[in-house]
Amino acid sequence: MWYYFETLLKQYLKSPFTYISIIFPVAFLFGLGQIVPVSYIYATTLSISIIMIAFFLFGGTILEIRKTSMIKSMSLTNLSKTRVFMVNLFVAFLFTLILIVIISLIVFLLTIGDNTFLATDWTFWSDQKFLELLSGDIYWADVNWGLYLYSLILAIVLAYGLTFLLISFSKSSTTLYLWSFFYLLFFMFGTYTSIPNFFVFGKSEAVPGIEFLLDLRYIAPNYYSNQTMVMALSNDASYDFINDLLAQAGLTPQQATEVTDLLFNKLGNVQNWEWDNLIIDAQTFTDATRTNVADQIYLSTFFNDLKDTTVSFLGNDVSLIIVFKNVEPLSNFITTVFSEGGERWLKFFIDPFVLFDISDKTSILYSFTPLIMIIFFLGIGVKRFEWSIR
Repeated sequence: MWYYFETLLKQYLKSPFTYISIIFPVAFLFGLGQIVPVSYIYATTLSISIIMIAFFLFGGTILEIRKTSMIKSMSLTNLSKTRVFMVNLFVAFLFTLILIVIISLIVFLLTIGDNTFLATDWTFWSDQKFLELLSGDIYWADVNWGLYLYSLILAIVLAYGLTFLLISFSKSSTTLYLWSFFYLLFFMFGTYTSIPNFFVFGKSEAVPGIEFLLDLRYIAPNYYSNQTMVMALSNDASYDFINDLLAQAGLTPQQATEVTDLLFNKLGNVQNWEWDNLIIDAQTFTDATRTNVADQIYLSTFFNDLKDTTVSFLGNDVSLIIVFKNVEPLSNFITTVFSEGGERWLKFFIDPFVLFDISDKTSILYSFTPLIMIIFFLGIGVKRFEWSIR
């Protein structure tokens, strides 16, 4: 078995697909890294790597064994068909793990500290002022590592499950590679995992039937693992970004944290904000700022809380709403957040659900659909798989 393992390693190292599986995802990362939020592009790059190794290397190798008399020759040794399959699976997993580590190290080194190489250039997509408030960056200290590992395992099992299904139906490597190439292209560009906001916001309205095309993303198995990874990577990212923005606008780090806590604790999840009321109140707030009205009654609980909350500002305890009204960057911040554009973007970029919440339809869709797909792929694959297709 060790000899077969060494032979398989050499075969992988000689295969052009091995190097394509490294070069293409890295080129994809560098090509789109500055115009797509890094939490999206990193997750998508990992998914592409996993898919390419599963389909083109593992799938292609198993299919070649099935097409030749190699399995019959192996049966004369102590290698069983199960061992042959497991060795192939192990080598493919090994190469997948190596590639995940390489890509992760590249992204980590390009996002840690003050490195801004992968900082998103939002002007590429839109001139909306609110985009300046969005992060999409990875705050490594706040990554949900448990969810990240789950999404990684889910991505691998989905990719290899689908590969097993495809090789069970394929009679030639050409057929397998055509289906693999089609799926890879569909995943990259048909599910908007790599270009999320291009289709969803602003520029999609002039494209007839685009909403129907976007719904097709739900049939791509790795879309679910990819979005789960994005959730893990962007965990608390918007909180940290808003906190940093407030500090840049004039508050001390402690004040910025207090304000950010108030914002998220009082309003909760972005999906549950009373957006209509908040948008109206933000406009009222803007008008009050322009007319220098110090005592203004606002409709929402949140804005009233701003009046009752004091922070130490310029050496004095001042009502937070007065601070917002009298420091222009802070005033612009709050009126920009509570806007129609802000609602649309924040709802997209902030996690709208938690996994395995049976009371939420979206959570059910994202939690159980990939698991059902895995059972389906493996069930049909095992039923149809034959070692000899000659």
